[in-house]
Amino acid sequence: MIATVRIVESGENVDIKVGNAMPIANIPVGTTIHKYVVKKRLNYAKKMLDEGYNVKQITKMVGFNDESHFIQTFKKEFNMTPNKYKSKNK
Repeated sequence: MIATVRIVESGENVDIKVGNAMPIANIPVGTTIHKYVVKKRLNYAKKMLDEGYNVKQITKMVGFNDESHFIQTFKKEFNMTPNKYKSKNK
């Protein structure tokens, strides 16, 4: 059974499918669901960079609408831009 849970965080609606989706119990204490999801998306972006995808492709693949916002968020999380990460991990 899958149920949809609607959570309102900072005025932003987030729909989460509970059931076959991630267990909410895995979210670290003190972390908002939004931050948890963004971190998961950014970790997936790192994997895609390692596989040779470019920033423009990854931006859309991980759910960002704007490339500059993706780069800014990535840099805030990992202290380097996606391209710098990619060149360091060749």
